[in-house]
Amino acid sequence: MNALPTLLWLEFRKSQSFVMVLAGVLLLTAVGLARLTANALNTPEEEAVVLFSLAAVIGGTLLVVALFISARQDGTGLLLSVPGGLAHQVARFVYWGLLGAAFALTLAVLLWAYLDRTVPGMPGLGVVLTFVFYGLGLVWLPGVAYLLLAFSYVQSYQLSRLGWLAGLAAFLGFFGLADVLVEAGSKVAYRALPPVTISLQSLGSRLDDLRLPLEPLLLSLALAAGLVALAGRVWDEVEA
Repeated sequence: MNALPTLLWLEFRKSQSFVMVLAGVLLLTAVGLARLTANALNTPEEEAVVLFSLAAVIGGTLLVVALFISARQDGTGLLLSVPGGLAHQVARFVYWGLLGAAFALTLAVLLWAYLDRTVPGMPGLGVVLTFVFYGLGLVWLPGVAYLLLAFSYVQSYQLSRLGWLAGLAAFLGFFGLADVLVEAGSKVAYRALPPVTISLQSLGSRLDDLRLPLEPLLLSLALAAGLVALAGRVWDEVEA
């Protein structure tokens, strides 16, 4: 794992343009929140949530596309010795996990800062960040690990006529995993969260005694670790 810092730098080097685009999405979101005004159809708070959702979808899509492009670019020609597959996959998992987390946290802070000024009884920033970290561990990290495995799996068939079939299987598997993770997250949210009113008022006081279950989070993290280890093994087989 001594090559890990160098591999992380290579991941950043391959994704600089996407990092700038993500920063642009966050900047546009901040500008959009600052310019929201009341209108006859929607309240500023509702428009803020819509803007947040749109930015999250765009950012998530960009992250997946950037991860796919990065996975297709080797970049190890700059290294004196080529590390093993596990080191490669751990570096990619750490880098893209942190990049996605940084984007999600920044976006959540922007939305909270706006709603905290306009909505009475908003929960504190610590509560919001707790939800974001929990969601990242429950959904984002296993998703990144699966994508790494899927890309390595597809690359193992790139010289075969069955490459399209491997890609189709990986594509369908992603939606299957996403459905399981979203369903698990929905069940946790349904059991842990109080009903949210349209006005979002008094939500903060109702979250004071909130306890999120650790079991789904630990299972998701264990799944992510297993997928990364398997992706490292597939990498070694492909390179061999």
